[in-house]
Amino acid sequence: MMESEHMNRRNVLTIRVLLLVSYTIAQSSYTQDFRVSETGHAHFVPAIASDSSGNFVVVWSDARNSIENGGLDTGTAIYGQRFAPDGLPIGGNFRVSEPALAGGHWSPSINMNKSGDFAVAWQGWSGSRVVRDIDIYARRYNSAGVPFGASFRVNDDNGTSAQIDARVLVRSNRSFICT
Repeated sequence: MMESEHMNRRNVLTIRVLLLVSYTIAQSSYTQDFRVSETGHAHFVPAIASDSSGNFVVVWSDARNSIENGGLDTGTAIYGQRFAPDGLPIGGNFRVSEPALAGGHWSPSINMNKSGDFAVAWQGWSGSRVVRDIDIYARRYNSAGVPFGASFRVNDDNGTSAQIDARVLVRSNRSFICT
């Protein structure tokens, strides 16, 4: 692979998604390629979740506002994009992790209930960039993509061990479980 091809693939988040749309009478599935991120900066570790109607949300780690790219973030942030069942975007990219959280945020996990309410969890630095200071954060959203408040730290560890590889499950009553 030529260097320019490699850079182009790294800088454009394009995801091949297998959409399974369930209907009362029949089930259909299709694939198509489409761009998820609105920027050409580094993107990585995408995750996807869908509701029972076929609406879905993709989240990923994004460096668009990092110091290296002229922004104020000291690392990557978590961004997302909502989509209709036909793959058309609903609104624009939205930031999940707030700039107020110090350090980088990466490895997002997302889950959505049948109604479309969703939660995103990720790992990130809680202060110093010492491995034991990695915590798990989360943020919840309703089916219209409106957050239920700010993101928050999930674990209650105060810097004695790293918390990594978060997984989230959203229940039908909008409560969620994060492991």
